[in-house]
Amino acid sequence: MQTKKVHNIKVRIVNFLKLFVATASICHPAAAFELSSDEKATLKSGQAVVRVAPTEAPADGHVMAAIDIAAPRARVWQVLSDCAHAPAVMPNLTYCAVLENGPGGQWDIREHRVTWIKLLPEIRTQFRSDYVKDTSIRFQLVGGDMRALEGEWRLEPLKGGAATRLTYNARVGFGALIPGFVIRNALANDVPGFLMAIKAVSTQPSAPQTAAQ
Repeated sequence: MQTKKVHNIKVRIVNFLKLFVATASICHPAAAFELSSDEKATLKSGQAVVRVAPTEAPADGHVMAAIDIAAPRARVWQVLSDCAHAPAVMPNLTYCAVLENGPGGQWDIREHRVTWIKLLPEIRTQFRSDYVKDTSIRFQLVGGDMRALEGEWRLEPLKGGAATRLTYNARVGFGALIPGFVIRNALANDVPGFLMAIKAVSTQPSAPQTAAQ
């Protein structure tokens, strides 16, 4: 009887751990992005690396992407966090506003409006971003038209801090009645240009010097 009780406890613990791991992988999709040798060569050539794969509902796709930028992390951070300059790196963005600021700039809630895919109407997205300055931006959907949006930007110093490896790891889901493979194809086509735009703005002498609040 005691043996059976111990066994049941062990089973419950194992099931809890499985649930914890599964939940963590969904809530925190920005796990380590391991690059292949071919992908490293692509980064070295100055291009972006992008992977798009199916994922769990309600998301339509899991995006993992990276690009190397010849600018320090502080400069890339300014570009990522500046709402006023967002249209320069997101050509389809029609609106960006900070709706709420957390204490000390540790987090904020923003609204984006994007005409991203021609088949879709303008998409309104409200999301919370949690900031570790010059290191990471973790974001999660809080409102709007999308079904799912969660992930992370991560900035890794290269060349003694003179350059930056920017990685993007996110799960994305739309509320429109469009097949997931169409969404994934659009992501695969658009994300490289998005990263190249961030790189271009970050390496310009006129890159933003302060983050809009």
